[in-house]
Amino acid sequence: MREADPFTDAQSLVLPLRETSPYVNRVRLLWQKMRGPVIERFPKAPGLPRNVAAYMKRVEEAQLQDSEKASWRDRYHSYARQLANEGFRVPGKLFAPYGLRVLIRRLERMKAHEIPEILVHALRVNLSKAEIKRYNDIRDIRNKIAHGQATNPSLKDAVG
Repeated sequence: MREADPFTDAQSLVLPLRETSPYVNRVRLLWQKMRGPVIERFPKAPGLPRNVAAYMKRVEEAQLQDSEKASWRDRYHSYARQLANEGFRVPGKLFAPYGLRVLIRRLERMKAHEIPEILVHALRVNLSKAEIKRYNDIRDIRNKIAHGQATNPSLKDAVG
């Protein structure tokens, strides 16, 4: 076992003399200490695409959300073209790659109870409340069976 003096390590962080709370300095010191290990755990940045035009075309084609009202959709596309001509990047296009990465990570660890939410909000599948309830009822029966609990579904329930 090695003895270590926590006061001998040189701190490069300059702490203000007056803070609103001593906990602020504590958090700053902890962050300074843990910053490196935290950054190491982040995935490497994908970098810029080699062919920006092809990438942007894929992003535009992959947009999963669109207005259901044709007049709004046309107006949106008209304004989006005007902004694009002036060099403005629409936030949705900036967030789309991030959202896709988050969705992929979520799908890797997805639980059965999350399926309807992902279908409705990420993939824009129109599911009625009755369909979602039916799915959850079937999932509950499956869970009871998997955990050895008695279930007595009627023939009507079993056939659906």
